[in-house]
Amino acid sequence: MRVVDGARRPFRSYNHADRYIRHYDYLLKLDPISTAMGRADATFRITS
Repeated sequence: MRVVDGARRPFRSYNHADRYIRHYDYLLKLDPISTAMGRADATFRITS
């Protein structure tokens, strides 16, 4: 998965390279991403 812009980034698992942290129903999950919805759920905006 690629970086969308400088403020939003996906977070990939260190131990499972095919899985990303994503949000689902207000919880964080570690899942493989294969759909556009999954890619959107696995992208987080970086704030300070």
